[in-house]
Amino acid sequence: MDENQAQKIRADLALKLFQNPKTKASFTKLIKEVDPSFESPVGDIEELRNEIKNHKEEMTIQTAAREEQRNREKARAKIKAKYDDSAMKVIEEEIMPKYGISDYEAASKIYDYDLPKPKKEPGAMYGARWTMPAIDELISDPAGWAKSAAIDEVEKIMARREGNK
Repeated sequence: MDENQAQKIRADLALKLFQNPKTKASFTKLIKEVDPSFESPVGDIEELRNEIKNHKEEMTIQTAAREEQRNREKARAKIKAKYDDSAMKVIEEEIMPKYGISDYEAASKIYDYDLPKPKKEPGAMYGARWTMPAIDELISDPAGWAKSAAIDEVEKIMARREGNK
């Protein structure tokens, strides 16, 4: 093979590299590396496209981060209305890092669940003591006893309402 044939083969190969979309950008970069004075609008356009693409991706990430920050601030403000500073400190500095969560609502539910519950008095339910009904009256007239008990409870409720006015 003589020099002209070899040069033609290299030229054909270079043309194929330049026309292939996968190799075009890297081929143009290699040419610029060998000959910095080489100017190809195609290479510049590709670089510009890559810069624009990277910029768009960066802007999308920044926008998403700002939106996430706004959502966190809204969630914090919502929870802050229910809790004092010491409770917020426990929620933010202990519960959220411990469980690896960033959701204020979930952290507040964990905080509420972990609070010690007041102890109930033995035999007390809903703040009142239970009394057993008079068995004789209940057995002799169950409907009458139920009606009488209901009327007594309604009168108690009405008396409380009158007292609250």
